[in-house]
Amino acid sequence: MANLVATTSGTLSATTLSSPKMLCGGSNAFIEYVGSISINNGVTIDLLRNDSGYGKMIGFCNYTAELSGGRYSGIFTFSISRYGLEGTSSILNNTPNGLSVSYRQESDPQLNWIQFTNNTGQNGTFYFNIRAGATVGYTSSYLTRVK
Repeated sequence: MANLVATTSGTLSATTLSSPKMLCGGSNAFIEYVGSISINNGVTIDLLRNDSGYGKMIGFCNYTAELSGGRYSGIFTFSISRYGLEGTSSILNNTPNGLSVSYRQESDPQLNWIQFTNNTGQNGTFYFNIRAGATVGYTSSYLTRVK
């Protein structure tokens, strides 16, 4: 069993700080996108677009949903390319049934969307935090790149 020992410490200083959200460095860096969106029941939105066609954008999304019935949270993973949306799985999801993730390809097969649908029977505001790797290009009307 560990014992706690009271001590004093010196001054801590730093000249460079880096975000704990940056999971890798260089060309394999995970890029972070954040944003909030009001999504009514029965609405599907284009959440994030992979602009690299053959290149897979991989990552995970955690979100908080403030619905009329309460506040909920969830996490899903994804892999998206011109071949579709793969590996979408909920890791944590305490939200009501009716939230889903889907895929939409534009007429240009290089442009592929992750879509998010609210069919919970409730209107609400969703707060998204996405970390994606292997990103060549992205587009979103709702999310802002922060890292």
